[in-house]
Amino acid sequence: KTDWSDIDDKDIVAAVKARPSFRVMKELVPFSEHEVVPPLSLTHAATFFAHRASNDMMEKREMWRALYSLAAPDAPPLTEEKKKKRSKDKDGADGPSDGLEEIRKALTHEPDLARTMQWLKALTGTSTSDVLTLKLIAEEDGPQSVAMRASRLHWDLLPQENKEESVVATYSGLASNVACGYARGAPRRRKEQEELVRLVGDHLGRRDPSPAMHIIMSTPPGSGKTFAAVMLSLHLIRPRHKGVILVYSVPTKTVLKRVGQECEAHGIVYWTASRDADQFQVRRPYSVRTNRKHGGSLSGGIVAMLNSAWQTATQQGDRGGGTPEVIIADIYTTAAIMRAAQDLGSDSPFRADNLVLFFDEPNMGIHLDPAVKTIASRIARFLPRVAILSSATLGTWGEAASWWRAGRAVATRVTITQEPYVMPVCELLLLDEATESLRTVNITQLTPSHGELQKVLSSNPRTRRNLLRHFSPAQAASLVAADRGIDVASWDLVGDMATARERLVEPALQNLSAAAFDEIRRTRGGVWGGNVSTTVPGGLNGVLEQSTCRGVTMVATANPHELALRLAGAASEEEWAKSKRRLRRRVREAVKAAVEARRAIVAQKDESKDEFMVGTLELRPGVQLSLAEADELDDDALVMLGSGVACAHEAAPRGVMRLFQQAVLSVPEQKLGTGGRPPIHTLVVNYSAIYGTDCPAVDTLVLMNDLGVCLSWPDLQQFIGRLRRDGRAIFTSMETMRRATLGRDSFPERVLEQARETELQKAVLRSLAAKSSAADAKAAITQVLKLHLEIGHFPPGTPAALVLRTLMQVAAGPAPVEVNTEEERGLYAAGALTARDILLRFKGLLEAWKDTLRWLTLGRESGAGETAFLSELESLCSSTNISKLLPAMSEHLLKLTYDLDIVTEATVISWATERQANLPDVAGVKAFWAKASRFVDWLSAAEEESDDED
Repeated sequence: KTDWSDIDDKDIVAAVKARPSFRVMKELVPFSEHEVVPPLSLTHAATFFAHRASNDMMEKREMWRALYSLAAPDAPPLTEEKKKKRSKDKDGADGPSDGLEEIRKALTHEPDLARTMQWLKALTGTSTSDVLTLKLIAEEDGPQSVAMRASRLHWDLLPQENKEESVVATYSGLASNVACGYARGAPRRRKEQEELVRLVGDHLGRRDPSPAMHIIMSTPPGSGKTFAAVMLSLHLIRPRHKGVILVYSVPTKTVLKRVGQECEAHGIVYWTASRDADQFQVRRPYSVRTNRKHGGSLSGGIVAMLNSAWQTATQQGDRGGGTPEVIIADIYTTAAIMRAAQDLGSDSPFRADNLVLFFDEPNMGIHLDPAVKTIASRIARFLPRVAILSSATLGTWGEAASWWRAGRAVATRVTITQEPYVMPVCELLLLDEATESLRTVNITQLTPSHGELQKVLSSNPRTRRNLLRHFSPAQAASLVAADRGIDVASWDLVGDMATARERLVEPALQNLSAAAFDEIRRTRGGVWGGNVSTTVPGGLNGVLEQSTCRGVTMVATANPHELALRLAGAASEEEWAKSKRRLRRRVREAVKAAVEARRAIVAQKDESKDEFMVGTLELRPGVQLSLAEADELDDDALVMLGSGVACAHEAAPRGVMRLFQQAVLSVPEQKLGTGGRPPIHTLVVNYSAIYGTDCPAVDTLVLMNDLGVCLSWPDLQQFIGRLRRDGRAIFTSMETMRRATLGRDSFPERVLEQARETELQKAVLRSLAAKSSAADAKAAITQVLKLHLEIGHFPPGTPAALVLRTLMQVAAGPAPVEVNTEEERGLYAAGALTARDILLRFKGLLEAWKDTLRWLTLGRESGAGETAFLSELESLCSSTNISKLLPAMSEHLLKLTYDLDIVTEATVISWATERQANLPDVAGVKAFWAKASRFVDWLSAAEEESDDED
């Protein structure tokens, strides 16, 4: 049987109550398009400004005097005498009468003054939060307001470093936190939440339930879908439609528990319903019962179990009169309830027109398991009077598969959306465990070319907006400043994150030029961070030991137990065995202490204490298990927990899941960002945990590709959505990363080929124009090779052929139209060339590049590189595309590459022998071999003479 005992775990419920969303739920007021913010009290402000004008540092006094004149325009300007007078307290003595104390006293009966207090405090500071707060208040009050003038004056006095930090912070979670903490009055519902309450409320208030109201709530992961369901129950159904039951359908057992904990915290009368083999269980939690002896759960048909629970609850006087406000059910039980509800009479509280269905992540797993799709389609067929399908990836009704609309013939279908501008920053990294390297990936490195990026941006607005979260704050600030042609430390670039992403970053991304794309793409390190790999000894183990991992790391894999053992240190058998021995000793000590404690209680006859109290086992600071929980775990699991690693999945033991919930919910905020790490710092999970798991403490995600290859784009969006604070997502496959961010994992081969050719040609031309050394040229080419090996692939030998083609074009032909810089066009011939001119130019280029070409043909890809080089030479000399003189020069060009040791004698002979045996009937190819064969014959003869001499 399924054990739900940890739903009402007091520590976890306490953690839920400690979260800001719990307080906000009680204070929430309706959304308004015309929100009225409390006006700033300029009377109090004038007193404050006058005081600061007398007592602040000299360089700031001019600002305070100017602000005083704005706040009190009818008062005489401050003079030295008046400043001295105002610096006295009301008794005439010197004192700090700055006006803030009066505001503090008045706050008890004038709460609107909180906004003024926050504004004045921000004006005295120089922190990023102060700057962001001032900008928010200024934009609310308008361009001609005192707040706007004050914000500009304050900005002008900031050091350059503070200005840059404030602009960068605009594109980070800090800006969102400031916006959330800013005192506008009571917190309000978001627009999409208000629309949901209105639609559901209007429909439930109608006497005629036809047509049905079916809603898709398409909002980003982490936008508060569980919050929205709880809000519906508390703010709408309980006060206005008592008796209506909200059925919350959950995708996993983990989510069922999570929703149950929210209901526990908010005092909602709820039941849980789950499948038990081919039957069902309905459970009334302890918190809703008045008589705890009558409860528990039995198994049976869904109608019988619902009626049995209802009858018992009514007889025992459960909270709510016996009828639940919410039933939390898995999808199998939801399907059974929805079907049965169609046939129930008007006297049943479980009839279809008395239910509101909140279907959380309805498309989870439907691509992996046909049975799940069958169940989801069965639910869709029997949707009740009001149904909400809540998903970040389902899209609109028009985009959803037709079977989602196969239920009631008459239904009003509405889609509620929220654009993903407020998603936390998610830095992208690629981990190569084979080479133990970790590399930052920026947006330009997700596609093979600028053109392909533009296609992605223009074809799918939702994908484009999702991409905005993958700019680091510094990258976003740099991109916007470049797009606007202004300094990055500009006051105009400061604001709240959602507005900045929508109005500044998104247009800047769409306006990104091909030249800027190329520059960002080839930049090493710095703001854009690309093309620089960090060595992480131990691969993933090394990543988790990095100092940047200060929150909780969630690692998703198809084999969680195996990976968790490795991350906890089981690879070292000797050390692991020692850890087990230490653990057993600690368990024995804990058991002994518990026995002694029980004896002491019995001996003291202290009735206030339970002699059967459960002992505890501390595995590491902050990680404690009861001895009963520890008894359910094997030594490996206990040592893992002692290492700060938890392997969490649907069938994980109770103690592990309790620690899992505590890790994601209740990590002290002060430990994030101060160098400390949570007691449980690494959670290794499988597919079931990437949907619906609330992860406010997670700042690092890792997706192992054994699971990544199985995930659809919606799955991958959900995985990235586990980040609820600024953090990073580490992938072990570029293809999976691309699928997660772009919705696709590959590009046509021709697209990749063109990108390779273009980018390598640009690298060669830049090196030629800069007269780079052989080492620098090699580094430039290596950078391109590495990038394209990760984006798609570079076929063996191709680099050598492409470099040869570029050098030949420079030596013999005019500049192609795509070469547009003056320095690079100057490399090409300006007028007509003779065969001798071409040979001399080509010889000079080959001599300068011989070390790089040898590396490509002999060192990097021996065999494949030489053959591709020779085949490219044949192709160039068989055509007149570059110069009509090349076919006649074949013998000299082939000999030149041999003389410079770019190709070896053995490879030339073997290649020529194989090629001449299968020559195509093409005039250009025949012309090439008519000349080149003389050199090959000479080379073969020279080899035979050498063999004879030996």
